[in-house]
This record gives sequence, structure tokens and C-alpha cells, in this order.
Amino acid sequence: MDYEEIFNLSYWRVFGTIVDEKPAAETMYGRFLSHPEIAAKFAQGDPDKPMQMLRASVTLAASYYFNRKPDHLLLKFAELHSHRHLGIEPHLYRFWMESVLQAVQVHDPDCNEHVLEAWRRILTPAVEFMQSKFET
Repeated sequence: MDYEEIFNLSYWRVFGTIVDEKPAAETMYGRFLSHPEIAAKFAQGDPDKPMQMLRASVTLAASYYFNRKPDHLLLKFAELHSHRHLGIEPHLYRFWMESVLQAVQVHDPDCNEHVLEAWRRILTPAVEFMQSKFET
């Protein structure tokens, strides 16, 4: 199974569709902020910025997988999310992943178990990278 191709095709379907007048990033954002611990982390900031950053975070995560190394943006993102700045604890990244996967289910009309597995495989290395940088 070519999970890279499955992911790439799904990515364009997901970010190219509007469902119930919402783009995928807005769907992700709503699901992401439904978790109380995450909502508390983002309550004080600009309410539009996290939604804009969610799509960027998916793109950065995919880039990390395909390039096999972190680029300067992912390194900056990891620093910002570390204990020294935003303090996004490692366990919270699973809610990010769940939010992305739920948005995929809503926005990809061809979503199935293989599509979801492709997204997991592509995004997991970046999640693990971000988690590993919490204490640094």
C-alpha cells in the first residue's frame, strides 16, 4: 500500500473542500478546542491565530515526514510549544492528531481506514518530534 500517495491525494481533497460552510482548518479548530485543557491554553491569545496555525501544522508535519528532517519552521514551532513558552504538554498532541483525523473524516469524501492510516503514518513522526522537544 502506498500510504504516501494515499495521504497526498487525501490532503488535497481535505483542504480543497468546504463542508457546512467550513474549511477543514475550521473543522479541526472546533474539534481541537473542544478539549478543555487545550481551550485553556489558547484562551488568552488571538482567537484566529490557532485556526490559521492548524493547517500550517499539518503541512509542517507532512514536510517533516517527506524530508526526513525538521526544517527551520518546525524547529521554531517546537521551541514555541516547549515548556519554556506555550507549555504544550506531550500528551496534548494526541488531541491534535484526533482533531486532524476527525476533519479528514468530514472533509475527504473518499475517507476509509487506509486514508486514516496514511494520515497517521505521515503525521506521527512530527508528533513524536514535537513531544521530544518539550523539555529542551
